[in-house]
Amino acid sequence: MASAKEIVSEMKPISAVLFDNSNEFYIPDFQRNFVWGKEEVLKLLDDFQEDTDGFSAESATLEGYLLGNIVLIASEDSNKKIVVDGQQRLTTLSLISKAIVNVVSEKIKDDPYKWMQKIADLPKGYSITNDEGNYIKAKIQHDPSLGFGKYYNKLITDADNIDAYTLETADDENVKIVYEEAYNFIAELTEEQLVKFIAYFKGKVKLIITTAPTEAKAFQLFEILNDRGRSLEPMDLIKNNLLKVLTSEGKAKAQIDDFSNNWRELINNLKISDKKQISSSTFLKQFLIAFRGENIKVESLFEYIKREFNDGDEILRFVEKMRAVSAHYKKIEAGDYSTFQNDNNMYILFKLLAIKQFHSLLMLFYDDSKEQKVKVLDAVTRLGAAVLFSSTQTNYIEKILPELCSAYNSLKAKKPQEAFDKLIEKIEEYTKEKADLAQKILIDKNFVAKNGTYNSKALLLLEFIELYFNGNTIVMNVPKGKKLTAEHILSQNIDMKVYSYSDFNMVDAKEFHSYEHRIGNLTLLYNTDNASVGNKKYSEKISCYKISDFILTTTLVEPKQTAVKNGVDTIHFANINKYEKQYVSTNGHWTKKNIDERGKDIAELVQKILVKEI
Repeated sequence: MASAKEIVSEMKPISAVLFDNSNEFYIPDFQRNFVWGKEEVLKLLDDFQEDTDGFSAESATLEGYLLGNIVLIASEDSNKKIVVDGQQRLTTLSLISKAIVNVVSEKIKDDPYKWMQKIADLPKGYSITNDEGNYIKAKIQHDPSLGFGKYYNKLITDADNIDAYTLETADDENVKIVYEEAYNFIAELTEEQLVKFIAYFKGKVKLIITTAPTEAKAFQLFEILNDRGRSLEPMDLIKNNLLKVLTSEGKAKAQIDDFSNNWRELINNLKISDKKQISSSTFLKQFLIAFRGENIKVESLFEYIKREFNDGDEILRFVEKMRAVSAHYKKIEAGDYSTFQNDNNMYILFKLLAIKQFHSLLMLFYDDSKEQKVKVLDAVTRLGAAVLFSSTQTNYIEKILPELCSAYNSLKAKKPQEAFDKLIEKIEEYTKEKADLAQKILIDKNFVAKNGTYNSKALLLLEFIELYFNGNTIVMNVPKGKKLTAEHILSQNIDMKVYSYSDFNMVDAKEFHSYEHRIGNLTLLYNTDNASVGNKKYSEKISCYKISDFILTTTLVEPKQTAVKNGVDTIHFANINKYEKQYVSTNGHWTKKNIDERGKDIAELVQKILVKEI
C-alpha cells in the first residue's frame, strides 16, 4: 500500500472522479483563468463522437478516451482536493454533466423510469449531495479571488434569471459558452445516441489522477514534468518509424537531412504561439482525409502510418507535402486568412460556424487559382451552415469528406476542370438536402435553452444571415465594449400584469413560451441596446430598431434603400426587402401571427441562401 506521503497516480473513469460524492475540488488563487471556449469543448465532444462511431457503439466494446493528467494536492482533514493542473478539463466535464442532466430533465416528463435511471448519479458530476440526493454545494469550489466562480455557481444551481446576470469577466463568458455548446450538442442527439453517450461519458472517459500529499510534493512533481527536457510526443513516434524505413533502404545523407529539416519545419508550423499549439493528430488526420481520402481514428494513426508507408521515396514526398501544407494551415488557424483567401467566408467558416473539418478540403486548393478558391470556399461555407442549421451532427461532414476528396484527387490528374466541377456539383447536392431540411426545422423551432434563455444557435443563425447575405461586416468587428445579442421582439419578460396573452393572439403562458425563442421573434441588437429596450412593447422599440447597425433589425421598420436603379445591388436589395420586411402589428404588439410570418420568411431566406438561389 502506498504511503500517505507518496505521490500516487491512477487512471480512473470520470465516474470514479467527478461522480464520487466524497470528492470535492478546490480551484486555488494561483490558477490561471478559465480559457476553454467553443473550439475546445466542441473538439472534445467531436472526439467522443468519433471514438463511438457517432454514439452508435456499445460502450462495453470500446477501450475508452484518455483525457489526460489531473494533478491534485490531497487534504489530510477533509475530502477537498486542491487542483494544481487540470481545472479546464474538470470544469468542462462538470458543465457537460450539467448539460446532460438539463437535456434529460425535459425527457423525464415523458418517460421518467427510463431517464431517471440514466442520470441518477450525474448530478454528482457537478454537485455535492446529501443522502437524499439533494444539492448541498458545487462539486468544484473557487477561490474568491478568481474571476469566474460566481457565475459558475449560479449556472450549477439553476439560479433564477441567470440570463439577466451580468457576465463580469471573460472567464464568465467562457463558462457560459462551454455550457451552451455542450447543451446544444447533447440536445440534438437522438434518444438512442443520448443513451449511449451517457454510458460512454460515465464509464469510458478516463483521467490519470496524480495526487500529491503536499504543495512541496506537487512542486517537485512539476519540476520533474517540466524541467527535465521535452517529453516524447506522438509525432516523435511516427517520425522515428519513418526514419527507420529511410535508413533501412540506405537513403543518402542529403535525403535524410531533407527529411529531418522538413519534419522540423512541420513541427514548428504546428505551434502558433507559446500558449497555442495545433494538435498534431488533428492535422495529420485532416491531411490524410485530404490527400488519401481516408478518415483514420486518432488512436489508429500510428498503426496506419506504420502499415501504409513502407517506401522511402513515398515517405520523403509525404513529409515534404505535410511541411508545405502545414505552413498554410498554421496561418489559417492563427486567423491570417490571406494565405487562402481574404474573404468573409473564411471568418464565417472557421470563426462563426467553427467548422474545422473543412480544413481537409481546402488543403487541396492551397496552390490553386483565386477563382477556384473563392468557389470552393463558398460551397463548403454554405454546406457547413446547412449542416448546422438542419440540426445535423457535424460528424456528418467527416463522413462525406473522404469520398469528396478521393473522387476529386482521382480525376484531377487527367481532367482537372471536370474534377473541380464534379466536386462542386456533389457539394451542392449535399447542401440542397440539408438546406431543405433546415427550412422545415427553422419555421417553428423554439431555440430555447435551459433557464429560459435562447439557444446560442439562434444568435449564430442571425449573425450568418447578417454577414453572409446582408454583407454587414460589423458582425466580424463588433465595437469595443459591445456584444451581439438576440433581441426578443416580443419581450420574453413583458409585464403580464399590464397585458394579457390575448394581446399577442395567444391562449396562455404555455403557448407564449413555445413562441418566445422562435426565429421569427428574434433579431440582432447590441447588448447595450437590448438592455435599453428592455421589456417594452413592439411599438415602443421601433425607434431603437430604426437606428440599429443591423439590416435584419432596421428592415423591421423600413425597407432597405438604394440609389441605384438597376444592377446587382438593386436585385440584392429587392431580395433583402422581400424576406427581411415589415410586418403589421396589432395595437402596437408583436404577435403570434407576426412570429409565424417572419419565421416562414427567414426559413425560406436561409434555404435560398444555402442553395445559392439568391
